[in-house]
Order: sequence, then C-alpha cells, then structure tokens
Amino acid sequence: MNTIIVIFADYIIFLIPIVVLGIFLSLKKKQKIDFLLYAVILAVCSYFIAFVADILWYNPRPFVLSGELPLVPSGDDNGFPSGHTLFAAVFAMSFFFVHRKTSYVLLFVAVLIGLARVFADVHHYVDIFASIFVVIVGGVIAFIFDKKLFHACIK
Repeated sequence: MNTIIVIFADYIIFLIPIVVLGIFLSLKKKQKIDFLLYAVILAVCSYFIAFVADILWYNPRPFVLSGELPLVPSGDDNGFPSGHTLFAAVFAMSFFFVHRKTSYVLLFVAVLIGLARVFADVHHYVDIFASIFVVIVGGVIAFIFDKKLFHACIK
C-alpha cells in the first residue's frame, strides 16, 4: 500500500504535463488558443491566490507535528496549500471549457495526488481542499477575464 501512496504522492504528477501535451496537440487551432489563454490566466490567478494564502496561514506539515518520517521527501515548510494538488488541479481546470472529460479525469487524479500526500504524512486534508478551492476561484476569475478579453478581441 505504501508503494501506491508514494507513486501517487510523488510520481504521477510528472505524467500530467505529458498527458496534457498529448491532448493539447489533438485540439483544433481555435481550441488551442482558447486553452492557452484560459490556462495562463488560470495559472497566474491560482498561484497568486495560493501565494497569498501561504502568507496568511501557516499550517505545519503533519510529520513536523508528529516527529515521524513521511513516506515521501518533503521540506518542513508551510504545507498550506498543497503545491502538488494545486499544480495538478490547474492542469485539470485548464481543460474545463475545451475538453470537459479530460478536465474531470485530471481533477480526479489531482484529488488522488492530494489524498496520497495526506496518507504520506506531508499534508493535512485542509491543504488539499484549499488547493482545489483556490483553483476553482482562479478558474472563475480566469473565465471572467477570458470572456472580457475574448469580447474585446472581437470588437
């Protein structure tokens, strides 16, 4: 069981950009442009919100509190929000408007990565939920900006 936790907590994340690139290359030109515009705004918004959240709330990692070794290597810095989950969820949300099934699958993988990080003793559940919430908020902001940019380009 620990092997599965380690694979999801530390290694599955490397497959996400490869899968995203493969799907991105299969998109039509307009979808690629829409995807890139939305993805960039989403990533900037999400990482900015996460940066602010990291400053506002310090949540020591579980292994720091317990004194036990985690299953995967991790710094003893702030665990809030989860960077791994945030990374995976940003990719998942990026596809929401151009390839919804991919978005749902990648979001499920992001949740699995987050849960594995909890089971590996490097994050609390709140770190995972916060990351997903941050990306949803970032997605809404990106959608608002993307619509405005899209309409501005048409005029």
